[in-house]
Amino acid sequence: VFASIVCCGSVLLSIGVSNKSWEVMYLGRFVFGLGAESLCVAQSTITSDWFEGKDIAFAMGIGLSVSRLGSIFNNITSPKVANSRGGIQSAFWIGPVLTFSSLFAAALIIFVDRRAIKKLKKRGGDVASTELTDALLEDDAP
Repeated sequence: VFASIVCCGSVLLSIGVSNKSWEVMYLGRFVFGLGAESLCVAQSTITSDWFEGKDIAFAMGIGLSVSRLGSIFNNITSPKVANSRGGIQSAFWIGPVLTFSSLFAAALIIFVDRRAIKKLKKRGGDVASTELTDALLEDDAP
């Protein structure tokens, strides 16, 4: 849900840039911010379900590092795209493409998470963090 809100905000922002409409740009950033902050909380919850102890800190650190690397990548590539491929509008339209790929990744995580929980319930286990990974990796054969 939150990833789809981020996608909508990103599309609105790009439409605002393309049409040179400050109102639509502000609305897009607002919607994007609502989804992104909520998505961060949801990601932390999913991470805490899958990891425990020191592993939670490491997993959250990796997630934070990847997001910072994404910011650096954006700061390097956006000016290059804007200067070589038709202006700032083309640079802004890369955002919706990336957020839709993030939406796909979120759907994949939901699928994997539900599958692991289903396997755990089938074998009668509690949904504890170490058990999720074990349940997911075990063989489905009887």
